[in-house]
Amino acid sequence: MTDEIWVVEGVGEDNPRKYAPRSNETVGEFKRHFANKLNVSANEVDVSTSTRKLTNERSKISELVADGETVHIIPRAKAGM
Repeated sequence: MTDEIWVVEGVGEDNPRKYAPRSNETVGEFKRHFANKLNVSANEVDVSTSTRKLTNERSKISELVADGETVHIIPRAKAGM
């Protein structure tokens, strides 16, 4: 089980922050949580580790990400903005 992960929000120079996912938290719930913080739609957010994108929104975060691993939350850019 994953107790803590590191989360990097956005595309800036921010330091990773600790995040303790709930044992049953899904990728979709995780995306919605951070999309709200970034003030964008969950459809406009990419979630990835250093080796893969997390795209199956029904999968549990704790099954996909190792304890202490870094997850990147990146809002996608829109053309014309």
